Amino acid sequence: MPSRTPLFVVAALAVAALVSWRFPLFHIVPLKQAQQEQKAGVFDSVKAATEFWEAKLLPGTERAVEVKELLAALAKDPAAARKQHGRTLGIGGATMFLVRGSGKVAEVGDDAIVVALDGKDAKVSLSVGLLFGNTVRDASGLLDVSAYPDSQEFNALSTQLNALVETKVSPALKQAAALGKTIRFAGCFELEEDARPEALTLIPIKVEWP
Repeated sequence: MPSRTPLFVVAALAVAALVSWRFPLFHIVPLKQAQQEQKAGVFDSVKAATEFWEAKLLPGTERAVEVKELLAALAKDPAAARKQHGRTLGIGGATMFLVRGSGKVAEVGDDAIVVALDGKDAKVSLSVGLLFGNTVRDASGLLDVSAYPDSQEFNALSTQLNALVETKVSPALKQAAALGKTIRFAGCFELEEDARPEALTLIPIKVEWP
């Protein structure tokens, strides 16, 4: 009687080949495709910052409080003004504001452009130096923190937003600023708890020369 073992082995190999073809243990993909798939899972802070800047932050400045109105509100009732117009992260922390205003250039310095506000005996400084911190990222309240569960990604976004100010806004502001020149601006700043806003320094986000 002939052995059935060879037939069994042949059948087993055929089944194994079919299973391997239907459910392969690995896939071979082109190197370029693999690199693109790998990049797809990496957070692009430059892209995220640029998209937020153009789609949300710049349009959001149109709804910012007038800085001269904010100064009057802070002088009258600081706590109410902070609550109505600002954002405070945590208990007892600094309050951040997104503001806009207009005036005339009163002083041109290496690190700041001083503006005398229209209709008010007050001045503000527009910073044109290096930036640190998260004011640009957090002042508007337009970012959903829960969308960035990784704190490193959220911090990287802040760094790139600061870089946009340093490379897009500040150089153009310094170049165009001249004494007596009319300016419209939007920017943000932090005000520490119990601090008085006698000399505000804003981070400029948007500048126009009407």
